[in-house]
Amino acid sequence: MSIHIPDSVPNSSADDWVEAHVNSCAGASLTFSAGGKSHVRVFRSQYGALLAFASLSPSFLYSHSRNKARLHDGDDLELPPRHIQHQHCSAAECNVLAPGHKPHHGPVLRAANGPAEKWVPVEVLNVEGMKATLATPRGQVTVYNHQPHHFAKVVEFHEQFGILRCARKSDPASGHTGSTVMWISREPITACTKG
Repeated sequence: MSIHIPDSVPNSSADDWVEAHVNSCAGASLTFSAGGKSHVRVFRSQYGALLAFASLSPSFLYSHSRNKARLHDGDDLELPPRHIQHQHCSAAECNVLAPGHKPHHGPVLRAANGPAEKWVPVEVLNVEGMKATLATPRGQVTVYNHQPHHFAKVVEFHEQFGILRCARKSDPASGHTGSTVMWISREPITACTKG
């Protein structure tokens, strides 16, 4: 005996695995993006968070209903309970340490201390919300960042580390000179959150 179930019938045991990306690991906290949202899990120890970070980086599958991450070998990792509530906020209050949000010191320092020829001139062609289209010597690039007002000041791009550098400016009060940098994402970013 056989039965035909049309595609229009909803599946109550729907598979909710979605692609996720590790954003950062700080202390015992692991932050990742999945399903257009930012997620934080706090492990019992820094070691546990680092093991999860190493196992999941840079991308993995995540199931919200199961609260599990699927490792590259196909095994599932049960994540700590979801107990941190995040509030949506402005870019100035954002504490998401991820491409397109707050820059992590690692890529910024690698780009800044690397060979000067890796920095290429860039021209901003268009800005729509948090999305910008840039012209580089290699062609056009679409990037995203939560502080789009900085796109107007961008002069250089380090493609390897995804860092945009704005024009240098001086602060007469402190006597310091420096550049604002932006860590860009090449995919649309999640909303800014704090928590």
